[in-house]
Amino acid sequence: MVLWFGFLLMGGVHVKRFLLGTGVVLVGIILMWNFFLKPYQQERITGFLFPERDPLGVNYNVIQAKIAIGSAGFWGKGFGMGTQVQFRFLPEAQTDFLFAAFVEEWGMLGGFIVLLTFFFIVYRIISIGLRARDNYFRLISLGGGLYFIVHFFINIGSNLGMLPVAGITFPFFSYGGSNLLTSSIILSVIEHIKLESSA
Repeated sequence: MVLWFGFLLMGGVHVKRFLLGTGVVLVGIILMWNFFLKPYQQERITGFLFPERDPLGVNYNVIQAKIAIGSAGFWGKGFGMGTQVQFRFLPEAQTDFLFAAFVEEWGMLGGFIVLLTFFFIVYRIISIGLRARDNYFRLISLGGGLYFIVHFFINIGSNLGMLPVAGITFPFFSYGGSNLLTSSIILSVIEHIKLESSA
């Protein structure tokens, strides 16, 4: 939904239509909550809204991720020395909570380097999009950049307890073949756009 709204804004949607679409989405969210979301999905959202509730249940993963990040310090505990990861207190350390696991072992410095690298990739994607020769290529590039930004913010937000855990991976960082393949295809298309624009 965020990607869809992003494309609408980039494409220059009319304000009244945008507000009407927002109203439809809000009604859809209410209907989804009441008729389509399963109980465990509702618990994730209520657990996010009430983080002190059920620390051994729905909020367990997020609490352990915060402990992993908070105990890391600047330099971290060292490769293979993270207690939350190595003693398996932090579930899904290779996918949803890889950033927390990485920061625990490599510290705030390692986390900062990962973030800096990611933002450099996104910066290059956006700059290619802004220099694209036509609107079609521009929307593809900026949409690719938006795709990576949305994945990044949802994943980091869930690691820090600022967003509900949604199972969204950190691009190029979390374990998962389909995500890596999709991200690589997007980058290859954007690289083709760069070559076409510079030709």
